Amino acid sequence: MPEGHLHSHPSETNFLSIITLIESSLSQLKLKEYTSEHLECIRAAVDVGYRQTQVNFSDYDRIRREFDTVGIDTHPRIDLDSLSEDDLTDGEEKA
Repeated sequence: MPEGHLHSHPSETNFLSIITLIESSLSQLKLKEYTSEHLECIRAAVDVGYRQTQVNFSDYDRIRREFDTVGIDTHPRIDLDSLSEDDLTDGEEKA
């Protein structure tokens, strides 16, 4: 049995990378801050997986560059102020 359900469908891995890119972009702005250009770019990214039978890394890379062109930040962010001290420790006892 292959490791993971995506093993026999490599194009799904590339599409899931696009979905992760979209999720990251959606977490960067409040809804009212999105322009129609941002939303159209995100819609076009989702369309890649909906319309194409195969999704390649080149599709992911093109979408990442298009997001950058319209000013969509896709770098992951962690708001450390929203985490408790327990979330920041690695489970070891304090000395």
